[in-house]
Amino acid sequence: MENKQSVWWRVMQGALLIELVGIIWAVWINVRQLITLFGKNITENGVFGLQLSIVLVLVLAALWVFFSLKAAISRKDWVRSSNLTIQILVAATATGILQGIMSTKAVGLTLLVCAIAGVAASLMIASSQRQMSNKKKLNQ
Repeated sequence: MENKQSVWWRVMQGALLIELVGIIWAVWINVRQLITLFGKNITENGVFGLQLSIVLVLVLAALWVFFSLKAAISRKDWVRSSNLTIQILVAATATGILQGIMSTKAVGLTLLVCAIAGVAASLMIASSQRQMSNKKKLNQ
């Protein structure tokens, strides 16, 4: 039972790691665009403010995923809830990408696979923890 649980913890950690790398990449791209806009008229159509808000949201998302990944490595119980929330948001983003709103279909599919794997990991970890708890109760 412990071995199966370890596999699902690794799946969760892998999904979070891939998502963290993707967010850091997105931050890098958006910071470069922000720097490009800074040289122009920064009040033009409010584009600078929009780009700045995107960078701030991405930085907050990166921090959230980083601390969730750190907790997943330590196998903290609360991380399953955080992971589920992250994966729901990632699945929504993947759906938007696959509908052609932004980016490429390869990115959308990668995000969707990560989201499905992350949700499955959270659910399987919870299930195996319940089974272990029930076995301990029966043995007492």
